[in-house]
Amino acid sequence: MKNKKKLIIISVIVILVLAAIVAGVVYFVKSRSGSVVDVYSMELLNSSGWAGGDSTLSGTITSDYVQEVYADEEQTVEDVYVQQGDYVEKGDNLMKYDVEEQELDLQLQELEIQSSQLELEDLENELQRMKNARASGTIDGSGSDVMNASLNLSSLRGDILATLMSNNTVAGTSEEDGSGSSETGTAGSGTDSKQSDSGNTASGSMEEASTDSAGDSSAAEGDTAGNSQDKEGKTDASFSDSKSTFASDNKEGSSADTQENDTSDSSSSDINKTRSKSKKAKTGEENTEDTTDDSDLLDKVEDLDAASGDGTEENPYVFNVNTNDVTIKGSLLNQLVGEEEKDVYAFFFQYETEADYNNDAGKKPEDRNNYINQIIITPKKYAAAWSEEDYTFAAVQAAVRDRKLKDTIIAVSDRETGQGTDGAPYVYLLKGTGEDKMIAGSVIFDLLEGNYTAVFKVYESESAYAENSENTSASYVLNPVYDTDGIDQNAVYSIDDLKTIFSDKKLKSKIETISDNTYGDGSANDPYIYLLSQGGTVRGSVVQLLVKGEYYAEFQEFESEESYKDSPYSSSQSVSITPGMPITGIESTREYTLQQLQAALNAAEAASRIPNVLKSEITDKKNDAYKGSGTMSDPYVYRLITDGRIRGSVINDIMKNNEFAVFYEYDSEEDGRRENVANSIEIRPNTILKEIITSFGWYTLADLNDAIVTADQIQIRPNRKTVKTGKSYNFTAKLSGKNSEVLPVTWELKRNQSDATTLINGTLTVGEDETADTLRIVASAGGKRDVLTLKVKQSDTSGSDGSGSGGSSDGSSGYDSSFDSGSDSGDSIDYSGYTAEELASAIADKEEEIADAKQNLNQAKIDYQEAKKEVDAATVKATVSGEVTLAYTKEAMPDDGSPAIIVRGEDGMYVNVDVSEMSLDTVKVGGTIYCTSMETYEQYEAEIIEISQYPTTGSDSEYSYDGLSNPNSSYYPVVAYIAQADGLVTGESVEVSYSSQSMGTVSEEAIYLQKAYIRTDDEGKSYVYKEGEDGRLKKQYVKTGETLYGQYVEVLSGVTMDDNIAFPYGSSVKEGAKVELSENTDNIIY
Repeated sequence: MKNKKKLIIISVIVILVLAAIVAGVVYFVKSRSGSVVDVYSMELLNSSGWAGGDSTLSGTITSDYVQEVYADEEQTVEDVYVQQGDYVEKGDNLMKYDVEEQELDLQLQELEIQSSQLELEDLENELQRMKNARASGTIDGSGSDVMNASLNLSSLRGDILATLMSNNTVAGTSEEDGSGSSETGTAGSGTDSKQSDSGNTASGSMEEASTDSAGDSSAAEGDTAGNSQDKEGKTDASFSDSKSTFASDNKEGSSADTQENDTSDSSSSDINKTRSKSKKAKTGEENTEDTTDDSDLLDKVEDLDAASGDGTEENPYVFNVNTNDVTIKGSLLNQLVGEEEKDVYAFFFQYETEADYNNDAGKKPEDRNNYINQIIITPKKYAAAWSEEDYTFAAVQAAVRDRKLKDTIIAVSDRETGQGTDGAPYVYLLKGTGEDKMIAGSVIFDLLEGNYTAVFKVYESESAYAENSENTSASYVLNPVYDTDGIDQNAVYSIDDLKTIFSDKKLKSKIETISDNTYGDGSANDPYIYLLSQGGTVRGSVVQLLVKGEYYAEFQEFESEESYKDSPYSSSQSVSITPGMPITGIESTREYTLQQLQAALNAAEAASRIPNVLKSEITDKKNDAYKGSGTMSDPYVYRLITDGRIRGSVINDIMKNNEFAVFYEYDSEEDGRRENVANSIEIRPNTILKEIITSFGWYTLADLNDAIVTADQIQIRPNRKTVKTGKSYNFTAKLSGKNSEVLPVTWELKRNQSDATTLINGTLTVGEDETADTLRIVASAGGKRDVLTLKVKQSDTSGSDGSGSGGSSDGSSGYDSSFDSGSDSGDSIDYSGYTAEELASAIADKEEEIADAKQNLNQAKIDYQEAKKEVDAATVKATVSGEVTLAYTKEAMPDDGSPAIIVRGEDGMYVNVDVSEMSLDTVKVGGTIYCTSMETYEQYEAEIIEISQYPTTGSDSEYSYDGLSNPNSSYYPVVAYIAQADGLVTGESVEVSYSSQSMGTVSEEAIYLQKAYIRTDDEGKSYVYKEGEDGRLKKQYVKTGETLYGQYVEVLSGVTMDDNIAFPYGSSVKEGAKVELSENTDNIIY
């Protein structure tokens, strides 16, 4: 009965256990076969196309570009490298600022990189020692018979391979010329820099290599990581040693001394020597067979039979001559080049030696480089008539010249020289007479429209031009003050035609100087009369000179030449100028239409009626204030005339009482009425000045601007993550802001538990007894502060000499802090006493230190690049090749806001486009934009050469729309150079487009994910869910970069374009979930 009960109880227990197992399996299966999660290919999710999406703008084509360089008032100009009239190439230095402080910072960052590299190297070496160590309790395989047998087999295999290679080499030697043996033998001996003595046998070398390999491999067997790799490495080494020794024994004439010092470098040298000797020997044999003294170089060239080639462009005549008084027949030269164009191509090469010629023989003319002189003849070359006599090489070289004269001018770029200005007009050289029709009407039209001055010079022949460039048969100066009325773009004009057309013109399209008047002497009874065509403009400087010179003048506009001739006293509109009239606001460089000029004069008249309020001195804080009570919302406002003075007591009183004040400076009362502020400064309770203000002193706004100190940012460097006990570290604080170098930096240490842990003037010393997990150092200056939190690690002390890292017996730091890596010094630590668990833990800690050290190194490199950018930016370079039309010296920089240097660009087409300030960070100098002609729809590529620092007004840029524009935002002029601009016309409108890819700010291979697909864990690490190799969902950590437009996150590593990504939210989204690749784009967030 008892047995039966026992059996029943056992059966029940078994059933319950089985039920539990089944329930568990069912639960597991259900959990593994839950809802399927959709994943999407990276091709669908990658938003780099959106992140670098196209922006579309409208631009205007121009063939005139001027680079204007403005001196930064906050920097000191160290040097100006150009003078007015100089010609510069793109990239040439124009001006440099004094950046001694930035250069010192750059050197500091270089030292920081070196320090970080040393630290990383020490840590990686220490990690390698850990991995090579055998933990206590592991099996020592050094005496294993199997291991020894395996290594001996590897060594034997190496010897056999070396023998086979040697035999092949010998066989190859018998088939060839003998050089192969020398090469192979030498190379073999150079395999290992330490060779055995010549008396050693191959087997002896095998045994020695085998023993070494076995020893090394047995040591490697105890490693905690990388066993197989180390074994393979040692086996390869033994093979190398065996092959080297065997090859050495087979080398004829080798000695012990030679082998002992042999290296791979000498091996290479021997190979070259052998080849050289072999070649000479072969040449000697040939010379013994053919002892003639023939030369392929000519002493005299008389006809075309002396040349190779047929005289075409593809196969030109080639004459090879020597330097021994070679002569060339005049009759031959008449066949090749003369006054009239000849469709002949020829090269004369002069060689100093036969060997030089042999080195060039067989090469194309353009590939030759061993000659000492050459003459090139093409249809674009000319020469005066040749006589029948012989000519020396030098005489022919001097007589053959480039053709300068053109038969027709069909493009603006057909000019010979010039910049298109009055001082440097475009110069066009023509061959013919004044009656010959040679100038296209489209060229005349473009020159006038582009406001270019041009000179057309006609000569009878190339020789006439070469003899005297002033000996023209006809010439004409085209002045752009006239409009294009009467110019047919499809016609062709002669010089005489141009003279007739423009002599009849009375109306001008531009008034640029006082002398552009048609009638009058400037008096009240006979004022200057300026006749303008419809829409013509007047330069502001003309108005200023007329008023200041007390002249009377009238600008009159007519619809056409015909309307003027029919009714010379009935202009469509006019503007009168009288002496002393208000002209405040008239800009000297601006071109005004008559309507704009009248509006500007009316505004100046209205402003002149406002009473004077500007002061030349401020001596009383309250009485001299224009308005205000000194609070933040209602500051004192002071209005000063240029160079007005402020008593120091006023400044001190404001700062002492923690009040607010604003000082404005104006060039004139008229500017004050118009609120055209020339200079300003704000005084606040936290304002810092680099020098003491004396109460009885006088200060201009310029003085105060120079003295004010601002701290924009403070940054602790280096940006370390960890420190070790018993070590010292140097930190610096980088300040940015005006005069920030005078600000004292205050250092503060927090969280330390040891009194031995100190922070003095940026030097952190961590006490050996420090128990805090983290330290916090704070640097502050000028109201700004930066905080750096450091993780404290205990220094390894076992196996060291007891002095600690960087320590010395007397307790001093004992190291050059510039290069302190913070790593352990002294003898290497013996890890043989570590258990496997202790060793694994030490390796993990060291790998974490290495990760921190790598981050420190990366930060140091970033800081270096930032410092380098500041230094590089100090040198202003030419963005275009052209003439320097204005250049101030460093001692006389302009202070009125005008350019310090102006470079007028040379030939070429440019596109001008205005970019909204909201999109300004999407373009950069050197980036590529694409221009589509609105006329032909052809697309052109252009390189951005300048982004102005100064905005235009929004109303001037109404056609610049890039999807991010705002009618209330400012617009900045951008200029791009079009290298291939055939078909574009000055003044033509183009559609401009660009992307982040074309700007180079986003790589073509970049990955950008919508930020909704990236999650962050509790430690701040970013991750995504992707399809794993098993077809189930996997959590994948990623490294992220910049975020564009607040929603596209750059993924630097962790995923590739081959991955499939899931939306990371939802109850079914977890590791191990089944996935299914979806093509449904409706659910994708872009």
